Amino acid sequence: MQLLAGSRLPVIAIVDPVSALPFVGVDDVMGGILQARHLHERGRRRALYVDRDVEDLTSVVRRRDAFVREAQRLGIAVEICPGTGEADRHTPALVEALARPPHAAFDAAVCWQDFIAHALLDALEQRGRRVPEDVSVLGFDGILSRYPHMRRVTTILAPWRRVAQTAVSQLLEIIEGKEVPQETLLPVELVMGETS
Repeated sequence: MQLLAGSRLPVIAIVDPVSALPFVGVDDVMGGILQARHLHERGRRRALYVDRDVEDLTSVVRRRDAFVREAQRLGIAVEICPGTGEADRHTPALVEALARPPHAAFDAAVCWQDFIAHALLDALEQRGRRVPEDVSVLGFDGILSRYPHMRRVTTILAPWRRVAQTAVSQLLEIIEGKEVPQETLLPVELVMGETS
């Protein structure tokens, strides 16, 4: 992407910003805030944030940091647990967090992405933790809503189709010699599922 940023080709970055390129994404900060507020409304007090294992995705960092700030402001204790980018693998830290006895366990889990949240549902239920009675689980993206056979995770719905449409429209404007905003963030919304 850095090579493209330095070229004369018309380019738009999507999902995550790339230096010097116009960027179209979603409001990850508001998504993190909405997650924290939802857990507060549900009376949750101890949240586990299942993070991604790398810091190179601005969108993931924005989500996490906004969630942590808002949760702490609302009096929710937050533990950040490194996860992986793969739904079927758990880090040692996550395995340890899942093994805690109920009195020391988290009552909410927030995942950086829906597929991770769905995998966490299985891991919790294998350990006798009921979702949402014992633990609320939240995801981000709204991707699982496209899979009707899967349990509906409470999630932050990101309008990815609109992101793509907006990026293509802006790309056409660049080709026509017009100016486009450096950053375009589309709004997100919390969508209730069966997990909170």
